[in-house]
Amino acid sequence: MEKIDPQVAAKVWQRVHGNEKPGEAVSLQTMVAWEKETEAILLWLSRRLPDKGYPLQQMIADTRRHIACLQGIRQLNGGKPGGYAAGKPMSGDPGALLRKCYGQCLRVGGQYASRAEDAQYGCVFGDMARTKRRHCAMILEILGSLS
Repeated sequence: MEKIDPQVAAKVWQRVHGNEKPGEAVSLQTMVAWEKETEAILLWLSRRLPDKGYPLQQMIADTRRHIACLQGIRQLNGGKPGGYAAGKPMSGDPGALLRKCYGQCLRVGGQYASRAEDAQYGCVFGDMARTKRRHCAMILEILGSLS
């Protein structure tokens, strides 16, 4: 059986998950940043893939609703409103950006699903997790239809 080097495993985890540590709860601010990045990717793709505009616009609208919900939860918990930068402008291969967007949806959707049992906001997180699973399917459909 192969022995796994803990340092190599930590580097791989870091590369895949950024600053997130295994089992660690991610902050609302981090989830907003992920959603902002997803929004920027989807906006770029909607301009580059006009024939895929309808599903991309749906995902953009859902992503903006998720951002608003996260900001609302943050405010109800005493956080200050706003203060989030827009997602970075995108460029590159649509296929690569769709793959990145898929990974972002999986990551943030997993965070939402892990919070679905929260007594106060669980219903909202559960709904957002279901939406992110739908986004994953839509992204794969778009990716699969690219020629």
